[in-house]
Amino acid sequence: MLAALVLVLLTLGVVYQAYGTAFETSARAERVTEALLAAESKLTEVAAMRPLRAGASSGLLADGYSWRAVVSPYSAGLRSDPDVMPVRAFDIEVTVAWGGRAHQSVTLGTIRVVPRGRDG
Repeated sequence: MLAALVLVLLTLGVVYQAYGTAFETSARAERVTEALLAAESKLTEVAAMRPLRAGASSGLLADGYSWRAVVSPYSAGLRSDPDVMPVRAFDIEVTVAWGGRAHQSVTLGTIRVVPRGRDG
């Protein structure tokens, strides 16, 4: 009888630990998903700015998230001089971060091409 009780207690301990790990993983995945959605939304917002100019901006979001957007001229891989092209390309990168000691973040980026002189 005592052996059966010990076996049940050991089994419950393993099951409890498995559920705890699953819950922690699920909560972490939810935070990453929320951060990705926020980053995608902010990236769309920044890319739609008129006029689009190089620079950086940042702010706070709900639920302990913060964001930082960086817009910079893009020239990697261009075969012509960027200053003589009829369009300008911008690299846009948005990072959403959260967490105290265990700082985590997600970063999304895109390239936006705009007619020269209008920049957006």
